[in-house]
Order: sequence, then structure tokens, then C-alpha cells
Amino acid sequence: MTRLDEVRAAIPKRSHIRDVIIIWATWITIWGLPLTILGLIISIDTTYDLDKALEHLDTIVVSLKSATDSLNTTLFISHRLLDKAVQPTAMGSPAGGDQAGIENIPPLIDRTPKMEMIDSAQAALDKGNYPKAEALYRRLVQSNADIGYFLVNLGYACYKQKKYPDAVSSWQRALEADTTNAIPAYNLGIYYLSNRKFDKAETEFRKTLNRDRYLCDAYFNLGRVLILQGKNAEADTTFNDATACDQELQKDIDDFINTI
Repeated sequence: MTRLDEVRAAIPKRSHIRDVIIIWATWITIWGLPLTILGLIISIDTTYDLDKALEHLDTIVVSLKSATDSLNTTLFISHRLLDKAVQPTAMGSPAGGDQAGIENIPPLIDRTPKMEMIDSAQAALDKGNYPKAEALYRRLVQSNADIGYFLVNLGYACYKQKKYPDAVSSWQRALEADTTNAIPAYNLGIYYLSNRKFDKAETEFRKTLNRDRYLCDAYFNLGRVLILQGKNAEADTTFNDATACDQELQKDIDDFINTI
């Protein structure tokens, strides 16, 4: 068994610290700006009724609770690549120090049943309890059909149970639900590659790179597909792009070339 057949974790080049800063900045903007404006109104207009101000403040808090609930829901969502060629990938919190740092951030509002379900679904997926994960993600998708994250992980849970049509359908829906997410296209590329549907695999890997040009493994797998189609010149260029993206891919490329 070559290295190409081994599962390897590979996290895309992105800053999770940056993501946390952006989320906190958004929270501050959502909560701080309206309250500041209300304070200015009260300070400028000395005749402003305090009871009315408190009523307005309560209305603002209620309306903003929904917005911060959405931010809390997405706080722990980030890309994680588990495999290079053999398996597709799920989306979840990255392992290691970044995750520990994120978990130390206190929530601004009480956790909702929906957020608890998201945690349970992710935990089931991480533990390999794919039937439970599938059931939970199906419930989440029913009420949040536009969230590609749920659809990606639903597809992954189905794939691990060899429910391939359901997996493909979920990833295709994820592509439509989130036009910026590269993971569902990558997973479809892996599926088609493993089934020797090289034309479709090429399409999906190109789509992946159009959405995320820093997803280095997509260059590698696209190069493999091109080689298997006899498009050697294009493959050579793509492998160069792969090593430019991640120098560690050179050994994988060499191993692959030596096997053909």
C-alpha cells in the first residue's frame, strides 16, 4: 500500500484566529452600534422618556438574539480535509490548539436546542456513529436546507454507510446552497475518481479550485485525473501548481507517477 492509499489529515491554509476575530468584530458591531445610537438619543434629548427607552432596548435585544444565534451556530464550522484520494471529507472543528482556543470563548447567549443538535451531530460523525449522524443532519437539513455545511456532513455520513446516491445528492444540493464552499465539489470529485468517471471528476476538481484555489489536494487529484485521461501536458502543469501550493505534495506526485 502506497502513501496515496493512506488517510492523511490536511488543513487548508487559512487562519482560524482571523475567523474568530471577524466573528467577534461582527458581534460587537451587531450589539454595540444600535445600543450606542440609542444612548446618544437619550443623552441628546433630555425629554426622552426612560421607560420608552427601555422598551426600545428590549425590542433591540430580542431582534438581535436571532442574529447572534446564527453566529454562534457557525462559530465552530471550519473546513477540515481528512483524505487526499481515497475518501471524501466532512466539515467540522479542526483538531489541536486552534480548537482549544475557540472553545474558551464564552457564548454571548444561552445555547439553543438547535445548537445542541449541531453539537450532537458533529460528535456522532467524529465518533463514527454514522447512522445517528445521518438522522441528526437530516433533521437539521429539513429546517435549514440552505446551509451547505449540514448537507456536506449529511453526504459524508451517507457515504460512510455506502449510501452513495444519497451522498452524491447531498453534495450536489450543498453546491447549490453555498456557491462559495469548495468541499462538496471536492467530495464529488473524489467519488467520481474512485468510480473511474474521469470526465466528471475533472469537472468537479476544476470547480473546487474555482471556489478555493488554496485547496492544494484538489490540484494533486486533478493532476491524477488528467494523467489517467492521457492529458499529460495539462497534468504536468497541474502538478506544478500543486507543489507551488504545497511543497509536501511532491512526494505524493512522485509516488503516483511511479505506480503508473
